[in-house]
Amino acid sequence: MKTSRRTQGAAAWVAVLVGAAGCDALGPAKKPSQAIVFAAESDPGVALAGVQVLHRGKVAATTQADGMAPLQITGQEGETFDFDVKCPAGYRSPEAPIAVVLRRTAGPGVAARFPVRCVPRERSLVVAVRAEGGANLPLLYLGREVARTDASGAAHVAFRVAATDAVALTLDTTEQSKLRPQSPTMSFHGAERDQLLPFAQKFEVEAPKPKPAAVRAPSPPPEPIGPVRLNRHLR
Repeated sequence: MKTSRRTQGAAAWVAVLVGAAGCDALGPAKKPSQAIVFAAESDPGVALAGVQVLHRGKVAATTQADGMAPLQITGQEGETFDFDVKCPAGYRSPEAPIAVVLRRTAGPGVAARFPVRCVPRERSLVVAVRAEGGANLPLLYLGREVARTDASGAAHVAFRVAATDAVALTLDTTEQSKLRPQSPTMSFHGAERDQLLPFAQKFEVEAPKPKPAAVRAPSPPPEPIGPVRLNRHLR
């Protein structure tokens, strides 16, 4: 059976279209893409800006004022991406990288969340002094006056310290030498959080020493008693 040239041409076009469709179907599948977000905090509930997220040594994202750093990654299903975290100055960066495994999400716009913690290298240490009976006393740190108690014996002083630091404070009684105890000292240690610690001390005034009783000189011993010659001038 013979076919016309027009019929043969139509069949050729159909073959081309089918072939093209077959090439698309057999071509490489699109790699999955996943939205992720890094959420940085210095303390629970305290967002931290300026945290850099690096992949293979290059900055991939930086957290903003809300502590968030959104990122889109593309790769094979199940592929793992390692991200290093560089915290701003004054904060300790995590030593281990964050491993992100590429998974299909519930839908477009759904981002997997990865928390990041940048611990402050220094913490606030506030010491509240309550010196009962110790008004107007200098508070010394490393031999230098950093505060002075008021008329009620109250004072406070603030430091920035590392978790391993210790602060020794002394209530100096040199100007009031009758107070007891004399110049008490208390040590305070840093921690992984901000602290408000008390320095409570009770002072008493030394009672005046009683004067020693006067010591009388011993009386001279009595003369010996013996016969007395009354008429020694008489013959």
